[in-house]
Amino acid sequence: MAEIVDLELRYTVKVDYIGDVKEGKPNGKGKAIFRNGGMYEGDWVNGKQEGYGKEYYPDGTLRYEGEYLNGLRHGEGTVYYKDGSKGHSGKWKHNEPV
Repeated sequence: MAEIVDLELRYTVKVDYIGDVKEGKPNGKGKAIFRNGGMYEGDWVNGKQEGYGKEYYPDGTLRYEGEYLNGLRHGEGTVYYKDGSKGHSGKWKHNEPV
């Protein structure tokens, strides 16, 4: 029987992007609208969210506002629930609240 030692899965996510592009990748200010209707609007570096940005639920309600690094929530930020109430507000590291 074979044993899986290391497995990496990559998913292709269909997205509409409007904004600055460099070498074929989002770079600068831009907005991505995802297949489920959710949206990210903010800073991009080399195709990933980096710097300040906002995420929105498919209904347009704010989901997260804050800093990103390498495509992940990282730095200061606040998450919001669908009803608009605040969740974690403060430090984030690699997409996890600290």
